[in-house]
Amino acid sequence: MGKLVGFILFAIVVAAVVAAIVVAAIVLGKHFGFGSGSSSNASESAEGGTATSTNSQGERPLKVRIEGGSYLSTDGDKLSLDQVAERAKLVPAGTGPAVLVERGDTSTAIAEQELEAILRSTGISMFYGTSE
Repeated sequence: MGKLVGFILFAIVVAAVVAAIVVAAIVLGKHFGFGSGSSSNASESAEGGTATSTNSQGERPLKVRIEGGSYLSTDGDKLSLDQVAERAKLVPAGTGPAVLVERGDTSTAIAEQELEAILRSTGISMFYGTSE
């Protein structure tokens, strides 16, 4: 009887460890731009910020910088959210996120949320970081 109780306790501990690893992988994957993204809902902005992508030839990852409510490419071009989404669709398949988003000193939360929402709606993964 003692061996059975020990085995059951061991099985419970192993199951808990496996569950913790699965949850950590899901949470960290979303944090680093893999998976379905964050669960935040973005509202439409009355400003309609512009977007610039650094990558019009479809290189991976597409680089976008947010300054205030605007989206800038590495070339400094301003693009609309739709233009960023169209360029993101041109990114070739590969590993890691398709879009690298850099936050400028003046980036706004609404601009980040709108970009996340439009990319998430098209199934495109993203990551906040630097291109360096």
